[in-house]
Amino acid sequence: MINELAQWLVLAALVFLLLGVLRQMGLMLPPDERAPSASGGPELGKRAPSVLLEALKDLSNRDRNLRENGSRTIAFVTERCTGCSALLASLAQKEKPVQEPIVLVARRPSSAFRQAIEQTGLPVIFDVDGDIWQTCQVFATPLVVRLDSTGRVVAKEG
Repeated sequence: MINELAQWLVLAALVFLLLGVLRQMGLMLPPDERAPSASGGPELGKRAPSVLLEALKDLSNRDRNLRENGSRTIAFVTERCTGCSALLASLAQKEKPVQEPIVLVARRPSSAFRQAIEQTGLPVIFDVDGDIWQTCQVFATPLVVRLDSTGRVVAKEG
């Protein structure tokens, strides 16, 4: 009798442990609590978050090419990301002028990564406090988002 009770207690503990692991992995969460797609980013077909549009407006005040062209491509890049390194290398080799401006958004880069970014010659938004990344819900990089002249997301790849 005691042996049977111990077996049931061990089985119950294992079930609770399994449920806890599944919840931590996000497999037992209700659909509205699960993380969106792996890369995240602004929602396709909707206007980009205002914090990104304001940063672009500030950058446009300093960059004539951005000011004259309303549509643009935004590339979210991070350090230690193989895809980001390849993207930066290809952007650094492209000949100018680019028909549609490309803007990089980097979060807290080291000095070496900052140099790699500057070698592209592209305008950069340094998201020091992470507000842009958090508001845009960027979960993985590289993430490339294309905005039309009104700030609406018309394409996204990540």
